Amino acid sequence: HASLSSRQKPGADADGQYKTYWNIDMPIRRVKPYQFLAVQRGEANGALKVGFEVSGEACDSFLKQLERKVQPHGAQGEGPWARELRAALSDAFKRLLRPSLEREWRRRLKELAEDDAFDTYRRNLHSKLLTPPLRLHPDWGDRSGGGPVVSVLGIDPAYRTGCKMALIASTGQVIATKVVYPHPPHIAASVPPVQAEQAAALLQELLEVGLQQSSASDAPQARLICSIGNGTASRETESWLRQHVGGTAGLPG
Repeated sequence: HASLSSRQKPGADADGQYKTYWNIDMPIRRVKPYQFLAVQRGEANGALKVGFEVSGEACDSFLKQLERKVQPHGAQGEGPWARELRAALSDAFKRLLRPSLEREWRRRLKELAEDDAFDTYRRNLHSKLLTPPLRLHPDWGDRSGGGPVVSVLGIDPAYRTGCKMALIASTGQVIATKVVYPHPPHIAASVPPVQAEQAAALLQELLEVGLQQSSASDAPQARLICSIGNGTASRETESWLRQHVGGTAGLPG
């Protein structure tokens, strides 16, 4: 009969990050792992007030059961002890038992949520680890119309923190890494010419190293593949990359 309660703290969460959980009451048995993790983050960030609610009927029923168990043997009716016993049980429930139950409910919900998160991570990692190596990929070999892929330039796009680039050989060996800043840190800003030239030069350097890997292979049609993460600044990074890759001799755009 207990439920998880979440309320917005007055004046908190102005940007509405936790708006979904501003006013919810959900039976504990129906709380999803991701929901509890979300309200827990909101509570830690000072945006939400999280607690547990128990209906008055459930509390009264529980106290009556306790009263029947602890009343003196053979006692019946409303004796002089009945009022004091009822008051003691009510005080013990509110001051001792209920806080202990709430701690146990929170611990159990957290344990279930973390187990589910770990299991999700395990499944995702399992599928990643079982992905075939690039040199064995059926769509990136000779059958795709070109030579085999011998190296990959991976780019993690970003604005303020820069684009993280890594050149990887077909064997999985990391050949080189660079961080470039081809984009402004925010919308209203612009990229200084010196910064733009430096980003282009570092990209060109990695492309040349990748082409050297292609030249060293036995296949004259060996290729270098560029892979961009799908996230912040991904479209801008793709446009910037196409602009510079298109002018690189020997590298397909």
